[in-house]
Amino acid sequence: MPLNLPDLDDLTWEDLTEEARLLIVSWAPEWTNHNPSDPGVTLVELFAYLTEMLIYQTNRIGERNIRKFLALLGGVRTGRLDRDRLETVLEMGRVHRAVTCNDFEKLVFGPGLALPFGERVVRASCIPQRNLESNSPGAQTEDAPSHVSLVVLSNERRHPTKELLKALREKLEPARMLTTQLHVVGPGYLTVRMRITLATVLGAVEEEVRTQAVNAIETFFDPHKGGSDGKGWPLGRSIYVSEIYQLLDDLPGVDYVTRTRGSQTGEELDEIIIDPGEAARLKRNKLGQLEAVTLGPAELVSIQVNRADLKIKMTG
Repeated sequence: MPLNLPDLDDLTWEDLTEEARLLIVSWAPEWTNHNPSDPGVTLVELFAYLTEMLIYQTNRIGERNIRKFLALLGGVRTGRLDRDRLETVLEMGRVHRAVTCNDFEKLVFGPGLALPFGERVVRASCIPQRNLESNSPGAQTEDAPSHVSLVVLSNERRHPTKELLKALREKLEPARMLTTQLHVVGPGYLTVRMRITLATVLGAVEEEVRTQAVNAIETFFDPHKGGSDGKGWPLGRSIYVSEIYQLLDDLPGVDYVTRTRGSQTGEELDEIIIDPGEAARLKRNKLGQLEAVTLGPAELVSIQVNRADLKIKMTG
């Protein structure tokens, strides 16, 4: 809340002259004529008038004082006081030092960043207490005190160029706190395949349904335009099987979506296929059915859609 400024101009000419007359009795008892005709009283009234003017000026902040205050704040000097005041207030609202993760993310999109031609940052996510430049297998989950990792995604690229990462480091280096160790990296990617069966409505064309499904899956997991809001698949967000069912079930020509059965055993197969070495990411319900695939905090999805993995069950 704003501070209430004190009112320094709270004494009038009458207050000052009256107080002076009362003091005459104590300091000059021999002075007995307190009428306006007395020269001494005239001088008291004159000094009260001058004092009232000084108090009035004390209660006002003049241009000189304002410029001194702006200079203390590192204000901008354009020669026009109103412009200087506005620019100084705006400058105070800009982030110059990186203390929190939010500060790092704001600075990435701030002015003064020399980027490689045609490349720019479209998304940035700061992950505290992580050293994502480490080659340790547990770098995404292990705490690394005093370390901060900034994960950036450039326009129309899966991985930002070395030039972009270097430019970001050079800009953020002076802004970080002395004890903070900063790492600027691109996102990691988990390779994922889809295996699912789509039952069509009567009259649907098989290849049209398959093509629509491929496009919908690729768009949904796209780093730049995927996700539920169309702003790109969120960094580190898990993949939920229920969302895939909803996505495909809403396509024209699709009646319902179901698991694919193995051609040899006839058993129901997982809808999502990942590398066997990543099996710990698979989350199942009590019936053993796949519910989700987890991603690390700095990971996105690299979707690979094999048309043969999308089975089409025609109606009629």
